[in-house]
Amino acid sequence: VTGGLALFLLGPGDNIACVVVIAWAGSSFGAGLFLPPAIQADVIDYDELHSGKRREAQYLSLWGLVPKFIVIPSASLPLALLAWLGYQPNISQSPDVVLAIRIIFALTPAAFSIGAFFIARRFPIDETVHRAILAGIAAHRRGEAAVDPLTRQRLMPPGDRAVDEDTGWFLDYFSTGELRRVMRRGANGVLGDVLRVAALAIALAIGLALWVIHEVASTGGTPGPLAVIAIVAAGFALTVFVFHLSRIGPALRLRRRAVPDSTIRAHLAHIDRDPDDAQLQKSAVHGA
Repeated sequence: VTGGLALFLLGPGDNIACVVVIAWAGSSFGAGLFLPPAIQADVIDYDELHSGKRREAQYLSLWGLVPKFIVIPSASLPLALLAWLGYQPNISQSPDVVLAIRIIFALTPAAFSIGAFFIARRFPIDETVHRAILAGIAAHRRGEAAVDPLTRQRLMPPGDRAVDEDTGWFLDYFSTGELRRVMRRGANGVLGDVLRVAALAIALAIGLALWVIHEVASTGGTPGPLAVIAIVAAGFALTVFVFHLSRIGPALRLRRRAVPDSTIRAHLAHIDRDPDDAQLQKSAVHGA
């Protein structure tokens, strides 16, 4: 944050000060390289408390995938904005372009770092909580029940739970809202939910793509930042479409398999981290 603010205040000729500021900002960037993996390790331990599995590979895969959704807009939008403001390479830039460059490369990272700071401050696993998580994992290995230190939920050992592992993995294909609708209306509606979202997503992707093509043609190849935002949004919509296509098979299996409501209640009680949802947990216990 301070590095970005200092970089914004520098002017022409402040070369030595610029080197010092970049070194200072780089030190905080180095901190960011080891803090997230340390947080991730705590989350993996917390997941083991609930699942009984060490799933580093899945977390690392997800961790590697999510930043790609951030890199694309963060790389394309600034370039589109500068082009829209009149940036031309290898010439003296206008004051508007210079100000935009200073904001993009100095103030914008500082602003996002401030937001990240307040989000990270809410991370609930401190040293005391982590020790309790490890104690709970050890209790499960001894065949004893454990308590989730964050929600105070009582967790039976994975092998003693009302929902077997294969069924739990299968039900994870569906959101908690979808599973609750299954208990109210039956499993036939899940396929319709999946197809409806997939249709909306592909329609949005196609519509945005057609609009971008029109903008490129009407502006002579310089459509502006809105077109770039539309391209990014179309890519996200296409991703949602492909994701929901992968859920058609599980939705069909759920219709054929007819998982009992008591099993779904037990699964929801286990994955629901809301300690106020006491009624659901009581229903799951009675159902089991």
